[in-house]
Amino acid sequence: MFFQRIYAFLDDITERYKNINIMLVAHDGVSIPVDCYFNENIPKGSLVEAGLVLNNCEIKSYSLSKKR
Repeated sequence: MFFQRIYAFLDDITERYKNINIMLVAHDGVSIPVDCYFNENIPKGSLVEAGLVLNNCEIKSYSLSKKR
């Protein structure tokens, strides 16, 4: 359910702000579903072991072209 809430939020902002760059600031709990959303990847098992946890202060960039 948590991933579904994040995905609904991302669907909303990507639709609402189609031609605008958006910056999200979040902790790992939110950044992991964001990464899965844009890379169409929900690993089985541990998300930590899958390498989806960000390093402290890490910045990631995504593009709508990667979105499903």
